[in-house]
Amino acid sequence: MSSRVKYTRTIEIVVRRGEFADNTALMLAFKPNGSAHEAQYPICWKTAEFSAKEPGSTQVVYENQLVFGYPEMNKEGTVVEGLTTWSKIDPDYKTSLTQKDDHVRVFTEPPVKGQTDAVSVENMTDDHHDITLGFILEGDQQLSTPMVMFDNIDAGATVAVEFVPKVSAYVTSRYRQGAVLKDPIKTLADSENPDGVETPEIWSANLADLKEHTLLMFTKNPVSGVYSLKRAMLF
Repeated sequence: MSSRVKYTRTIEIVVRRGEFADNTALMLAFKPNGSAHEAQYPICWKTAEFSAKEPGSTQVVYENQLVFGYPEMNKEGTVVEGLTTWSKIDPDYKTSLTQKDDHVRVFTEPPVKGQTDAVSVENMTDDHHDITLGFILEGDQQLSTPMVMFDNIDAGATVAVEFVPKVSAYVTSRYRQGAVLKDPIKTLADSENPDGVETPEIWSANLADLKEHTLLMFTKNPVSGVYSLKRAMLF
């Protein structure tokens, strides 16, 4: 589907009663893609914990109205919700991060024509900065959701992105929503694994290829212990 056609994707994840013997956490994150910028990292989109032996569900909603953001970070390396300065951006257009006399950073409005098929941002300040690419829901014009961090963009440099909304799911309780994932995805540390262990993705999809609503069943094979997310029928 063309990124110029506005669309929304809703994913509901369901766990049946008795599926897990222990509390089990799931994390969703977007995959960086479509940019030549060397340092780009996924950002935790959603975390959900499902109680042992109990049914449960969680839902995420994505809309392809993209935004560039100048993020406020806490000491844990997480984007602080509500404190990010952001600007809407569409394919073929470019915005610029600028600095006012009082050291406040803002994006230029309105965007100007940029690279074909890409959303672009130029760092017009006199220092390097981190900039995020995210999205905003039509009904919520106050908060944006960051998807990818472009780290340490040089002064005067431009980053162009032909972004595809690819999402991966991982079984881990290590991260919080908004965490910038600069290292391999790992499980939470414990006495046997003080650094945690790398955990593979159990599901991946391009949101543009999904239907408007998608129902996924989160399961664990009782023999192999392998987790999976599988599409289920909507009734």
